[in-house]
Amino acid sequence: MRFKQKFGSISGWLFVAPVIILFLLFFILPLGYSAFLSFFRVKLAGQAFIGWANYVQLLHSPDLYQVLTNTLKYWILMVPASVIIPLATAILIMELPDRLSGLFRILFYLPIAIGGIALISIWTWIFNPDYGILNYALSLAGLSSRAWLADPDTSLLSVAITYLFLSASPNFTLIYCVAIGGIPKQLVEAAKTAGASGLQIIRFIIVPLLKPSMTYVLLVSTIASISLWVYPKMLTAGGPIGSSASFGYWIYETAFVYRRYGLASAQAIIMLALVMVFCIAIWRTHCDS
Repeated sequence: MRFKQKFGSISGWLFVAPVIILFLLFFILPLGYSAFLSFFRVKLAGQAFIGWANYVQLLHSPDLYQVLTNTLKYWILMVPASVIIPLATAILIMELPDRLSGLFRILFYLPIAIGGIALISIWTWIFNPDYGILNYALSLAGLSSRAWLADPDTSLLSVAITYLFLSASPNFTLIYCVAIGGIPKQLVEAAKTAGASGLQIIRFIIVPLLKPSMTYVLLVSTIASISLWVYPKMLTAGGPIGSSASFGYWIYETAFVYRRYGLASAQAIIMLALVMVFCIAIWRTHCDS
């Protein structure tokens, strides 16, 4: 009886038990083990306790500051575009008749259904300096071609563009479509009757009511901009000269290329701290506004 008063019914805990168990097994335990390994020098033959040496080494590493700079660039390129472009696309889709709206939602979600690796391979052809369609389009406009993935000035931009087309736009457009569909039509009709323009309806009705969805998109795209891995790996391998290396790729390279698992664990803890700082700042900004 006392247990039920303090913690709720046992049947409720049984229902949530699978989620709690999975959360412990695949998040808390790996996180705790990574934090534990970050204080060791780990080799195939064994491990040796070295205290804070991995963190000190990272703080004195020029790679850390290059990756932090790249992370900031990814955030600037990916996060605002992940909020604005899918929102504009979703508003346009929801203005279409129901059949066309459903068709376009399916078309926009197709990249997710097809699979990321195959589509990333297609984008390597798009960015190809010799026969890529992007350089062909530039040549038609009278502009010079670029080695998009091999140029330090454009490699990071190319990775960010690929993420926006293959991940952000399909996922977030569908989220916004569902959220817009939940807005009472009476509000929009009343605003139109009162003489409000389309931009005024978007600004004063749609955008405020989509604030929870926009916050979710901000958080998810922020996490993606910091932990990005598969896109730099497949497109540029973090190069050239580390110009497109993300935090996620840096951890992968340290752990599975150089096999320095303790150092990679320290990198992962630093990345987690960075994600938490960004997400807490976004959340507080949302709550205060």
